[in-house]
Amino acid sequence: MAAIESEQLARDLALVNLHNRYGSEVSGAITQDYDQAAALYRTCRRNGETVRRLIDCLIASVAIRLDAPVLHADADFAALARHTQLALHANSAK
Repeated sequence: MAAIESEQLARDLALVNLHNRYGSEVSGAITQDYDQAAALYRTCRRNGETVRRLIDCLIASVAIRLDAPVLHADADFAALARHTQLALHANSAK
């Protein structure tokens, strides 16, 4: 039960942080994307990798919803792709 509570706390903190930092500034983001971003962050953490910038989780969430590959040169997106449905553009950094 404590593990579930700590996961929920991590999700809630990530979600609050995203809302406080970016609000509705991220073009194309809808409310569900913020929830999904927190879930993506939690999934990576559960699998032993920490996404350093929460905005990357929000970008990944929008990209997943739109079924759009992400062109990147950022290790956070590589980690997100390893543990989620995020598709990466073929020319992205390895």
